[in-house]
Amino acid sequence: MFQENYIEDFGVRIKPRIKHDESCHSVNHTNYAVLAFDENGTKPEKIWARLKDFIGHSGTLDNPEAIYKDLTPPKLTDSELHGTEAIAAVKFKEKEFITW
Repeated sequence: MFQENYIEDFGVRIKPRIKHDESCHSVNHTNYAVLAFDENGTKPEKIWARLKDFIGHSGTLDNPEAIYKDLTPPKLTDSELHGTEAIAAVKFKEKEFITW
């Protein structure tokens, strides 16, 4: 388990546990985050942190199963989130656009 993935209110935060470079391995103190909100400051309706939940069995990043099947992200424990391939994917509520 080399990274910890967290679902936050507005997106995903990833905390790699180890920093790799040419000389050694050391503890990583950096967090990476993707946070999203709409024009009113509203958080996303759905948030995915695991790649496999977002793309699904028959999807791809170009056509993720979670989007074309309108799936809800699974409720996961920390141990289910940590150590997996991460993605920061969000979906907002649908909006109707009015044209003049």
